[in-house]
Amino acid sequence: MAQVEASASGAATGLARVETTAGATAAGLARVEATAGATAAGLARVENYAGQLLRSRAVPLGTEVLCRTSFGWLLVPAEDLRLVSTMVEVGDAFEPGTSLVLQRMLGPGDQAVDVGANIGSLTLVMAASVGTGGKVVAFEPTPRCADLLRRTIALKGAEGAVTIVQCAIGSAEATAKLHLGLTSSHNSLLPLADGEGGIEVPVRTLDSALPDGMHPKLVKVDVEGMELEVLRGMPRLLESTPGLAMIVEFGASHLERLGMDPAGWLGAFAEHGFRPWEISEGDGSIRAIVPSDLDGVFSVNLLMLRRPPSDWPKLVVRT
Repeated sequence: MAQVEASASGAATGLARVETTAGATAAGLARVEATAGATAAGLARVENYAGQLLRSRAVPLGTEVLCRTSFGWLLVPAEDLRLVSTMVEVGDAFEPGTSLVLQRMLGPGDQAVDVGANIGSLTLVMAASVGTGGKVVAFEPTPRCADLLRRTIALKGAEGAVTIVQCAIGSAEATAKLHLGLTSSHNSLLPLADGEGGIEVPVRTLDSALPDGMHPKLVKVDVEGMELEVLRGMPRLLESTPGLAMIVEFGASHLERLGMDPAGWLGAFAEHGFRPWEISEGDGSIRAIVPSDLDGVFSVNLLMLRRPPSDWPKLVVRT
């Protein structure tokens, strides 16, 4: 009998230990479930945040801001607050008409040049227009901007179609001081009233800097007052490419610093057979102009053509 009671007591103790273990296991499972729930909630928050970033127009990345455009992501220097605010506010829509003209004039397999590319907002438009079978060469003297543009092109996977050259373009091979503006898009070889110092940069002519055998359909020039220097450094290109078109920024303040009027400035292009057409940033249409049309105009992009606009059927001409 004593042995039976002892066995019963041992069994009860064993059951108690089993119950205790089962309880501990249940508690452990509850903790695991709670942890899993917390992890799932955390992942949901991460996924939600990531989704918001991907849908946003700008993603901060420390020293850069990744900005969304219609033609791909664009890296912008975080320290250039004016440029960041512009990109965040309007994306690539601050020169929408010029973007449309580029798209209407360039097609798959074409070649184009971007002189004064800055961070590459229009370089991306060119790259998208010419495709993988085309070629774009972009020149930018500001080291910070040129570096970001290289990374932007790598992000887009367009290294095979786009070449970035870190130099200024002028009328002769030289080294010159690049005056730094309050925003990188104002950097200029001309002195700036509101500048922030300067750096020495190499200057090359477009004739010497372009790859042998390249015959671009279009050259865009945005060099803060040095447009005629670029023109003087490309005589071979002008001769070998009779159908060449150019997009050039006209800036009244630049001409004032040069002591030149619109008639003299436009006359330099006319000597090479170019006729000026004003680009509407509203709809991308173009309108033929004469020097007096630029009186009182602060800044505008001009399409310079040596052939009738009908040679580009997609261009929209307004009267």
